Amino acid sequence: MSPFAEFKVTTVVVVLSFLLSIAVMGFCPLHIPIHFNGGHADRFINKYVGLYIFPVLMAIALLLQKLEFKTVWGIYFCGLLHLYLLYNAVVI
Repeated sequence: MSPFAEFKVTTVVVVLSFLLSIAVMGFCPLHIPIHFNGGHADRFINKYVGLYIFPVLMAIALLLQKLEFKTVWGIYFCGLLHLYLLYNAVVI
């Protein structure tokens, strides 16, 4: 079994995801860009939905992992999408 697939490691990833969302909430605009066309943002999402949708999906996947479903890569994929969304929220 891979060390990245252990329940403790994935739990830490999910908790860090929630903590990152809380940490950057004050720096985000009310609407976060999620799609760009020609270098300009053309679709936006509400700040609270954008910051917490992926951590919630990761928490659900973590619960499913506890029930012996193979969801560990879904947790990491959502984590990467969450980091990208946080980057868009804070930097762009």
